[in-house]
Amino acid sequence: VLDAAHDGVWVLDRDLRGLEANATLAGLFDLRPVELAGRRASEFVDGDGAAFEALLRAAVSGVATAPCEVAFRRADGS
Repeated sequence: VLDAAHDGVWVLDRDLRGLEANATLAGLFDLRPVELAGRRASEFVDGDGAAFEALLRAAVSGVATAPCEVAFRRADGS
């Protein structure tokens, strides 16, 4: 199911670490899906990773959050 999706999909655990990802998402970071396993989503945020994690935690706990934009960077920092 993940690999059939045209959108990037990243399944995170309760600690916001990657469990699995599809090739579309991994390609955005110039990585293979297996290389995202165990990595925190905030590692790829271009800016305040802690604020991004707080936003994710609020969203999964059911707290309404305002739409926002988040810029990410590739594994090489670009």
